[in-house]
Amino acid sequence: MPRISKVSFPKMKLDYGYLFDIQNYGDLQGWWDNVRTSISQKDLSQAMLWKDGKAHKNELAQLADIWGLDLVSALSKLQQHIGEGLDRVLQDRKRLFINDVGGYFGYSNDLRISDTRTIDVWALPEETVRIIQWPDGSHFYAKIGNEDVVVSGKQKWDSRADAEAAGEKYLEGKKR
Repeated sequence: MPRISKVSFPKMKLDYGYLFDIQNYGDLQGWWDNVRTSISQKDLSQAMLWKDGKAHKNELAQLADIWGLDLVSALSKLQQHIGEGLDRVLQDRKRLFINDVGGYFGYSNDLRISDTRTIDVWALPEETVRIIQWPDGSHFYAKIGNEDVVVSGKQKWDSRADAEAAGEKYLEGKKR
């Protein structure tokens, strides 16, 4: 079961909120399979759009140019670098904290953990759900930040109440 912790650095007045709390290689593999893979898919999709002239150049496309590689080879190389970094930090610090976009740091005596819990799925809780409906539209959509709420493959609901319920599931860490 995934684990999350509420993490802060009081001396630096930094509050990270909930982060994935990785304590062993099984946890790390679970995060990689359930979170990192979707981040990589988005990166590759955006890079492919850039190559087609439909989007701005993203980090993956920039790395491909710098390394002189095609996008898939650059993604593979990037994944290897990220994996090696995560592995080193987990090995050295015995505990790793990862945010929803893949930023991470290892355990430190200076950090404070105010809450730790297990969750059913690999999703960090957020604070607010927005319910939107297109003008003259018949469906409702739930969003948290920039992300669309998708529950059991469903992204639109017939009622505001159903969209709100889906958003609440996400907030509880039950999105994926």
